[in-house]
Parts: sequence; C-alpha cells; structure tokens
Amino acid sequence: MELHQIKFETALPDELSKAGTLVTNDAAIALVRIPLVEVNQVPAKSWVLALDRTNDPGNLGAIIRIADWYGIHTVLVSHGSVDVYNPKVVSASKGSLARIRVAMVNLPALLAAFKGPVYGAAMQGRNIHQVTNPEPGVILMGSESHGIGALLQPLVTQFITIKRVGQAESLNVAVAAGIVCDNLIHN
Repeated sequence: MELHQIKFETALPDELSKAGTLVTNDAAIALVRIPLVEVNQVPAKSWVLALDRTNDPGNLGAIIRIADWYGIHTVLVSHGSVDVYNPKVVSASKGSLARIRVAMVNLPALLAAFKGPVYGAAMQGRNIHQVTNPEPGVILMGSESHGIGALLQPLVTQFITIKRVGQAESLNVAVAAGIVCDNLIHN
C-alpha cells in the first residue's frame, strides 16, 4: 500500500490513551488487517526460531525482535502460546512483527517432518560455547516454567544449554533466546 492510500487521523494524547489497550501508548496507534500466515513446512537451510508454549506477551514480542535482529525470518509458535497479535506482543516487537513471518502452528507435526537439525535449549545439554560450526536449523525454546514439552523432546537432535555460573534458577526465555541466537548464528 502506498503512503498516499493510508488514512491518517490526528488524536490528542488523552484520546490516544483511551483508544489504546496499553497503559502508555507511544505516539501512534494503527488499525490494520491481521495477515494470515501459514507455514506448512520448516524452511530448510535457514535459521528458524520455534517456541513451545510461550505465554508471556512481552517475551514473545521480545523474541520476535531478537529474530529480526539476527536475521531470522521465521518464528513458529506452538498452540497453547499467547496470541501472536496480542496488543502487548505487537508493542513489545517494536515493529519487528511487520518484518518477521510469525505463525501459530502444530509444532510437533512440523518438526517431525523437518529433516534438518533441531537445537533444543534445556538445562541439561551441550554447552552452547562448545557447539562449533552449527548447521542452520531450528532453535527450539521451551516454556519458562516447564521447558520443552514431552512431545517435542524426541524431535530435538541436539540439546544445548547456557552454562550457569551463578545461583539463578533459570533465565527469562527471551534473554535465553538472545544468548542462544548470538552463539549459534555468530559461531
């Protein structure tokens, strides 16, 4: 769509605040059609982020931004995750949602049919710093509270972990996704 085809309305700050769904709105609100994104297979020979039961909209939005930052063009989200177009997801993605192909999918079925590597982030796994020259594939992140689900675990070709030095019980899934992406993609 060309810029001259877009209708703009000026709003006062209090009108903008009432129209939005967040406590603080930035400078604008957009009303757009939600695109139908279908993914029938995992793209081969490219990096893909797959998320199992990501429930926090802020985390999902941040992970979409991380994908955008690292040049990952596809994010697959399992059923049971937060809605990809939840207002907080859209806000937290800071525009990356418009550039990244994000689809809610039957993750076990897609990964079962995928012939490439699936790197599953888990507490028990190979130290991410010891993985050398990884072949592009799927980076699978589990839910913060439950990890990678039982249906997906057998589909992982290599479990990887971020070596813990301190006493924290776990990492935020978005933070962990950023660390894993940085190490695998820049390796």
